[in-house]
This record gives sequence, C-alpha cells and structure tokens, in this order.
Amino acid sequence: MSNSREIEHLNNLRAQAQLGGGQERIDAQHAKGKKTARERIDMLMDPGSFRELDMFVEHRATDLNMADKKYLSDSVVTGWGRSAAGWCMCSARISRFLAGA
Repeated sequence: MSNSREIEHLNNLRAQAQLGGGQERIDAQHAKGKKTARERIDMLMDPGSFRELDMFVEHRATDLNMADKKYLSDSVVTGWGRSAAGWCMCSARISRFLAGA
C-alpha cells in the first residue's frame, strides 16, 4: 500500500471510530438530551489538547455472538489532555453500543 493510501485508510478508520456505532445512535443519544463520550471529553479538556489512545482497538471475544459485534474504540474513549487542573488522563464510556461495557 502506498503512503497516501495508508493515510487515507487511517483517516477512514478514524472517522468510523468517531461515529461510534453510527449516526443513528448518535442522534438517539442527542434526542435523550445526552452527549456522546467524545463530546463529554471535549467539554472537560482545553480545545484541541485531547489525544485519544487506542482508537482502533476491537475486542477479541467470540462467546455470545460477540465475533459479529465489533466496534472501533471497544466501547470506551481514553486519552490524555489539558484541563483547568492541568494535564490529566481521561476516559468515558460509549454507551451507544455494547452498553458501554
């Protein structure tokens, strides 16, 4: 794969991970008056300072038909950034799929 194709592939994966299960689930979350995990983190952190870790992680479970239910970020957003208190680690569950487990 050429570098530009690899970068495009990573950008596509990043966009998919940020949707966290799809736009319909985000819309349903907003309809309940709730924010997504990444929106909650954005409220805590200084603008542009949050660096997400393990965005492309997927579980490896196969029991209970879990092999068919894979999502990037594996139900949690983790990373580090700067807040009013200084540099810190932060995580938030993505409740739109796998119940944030």
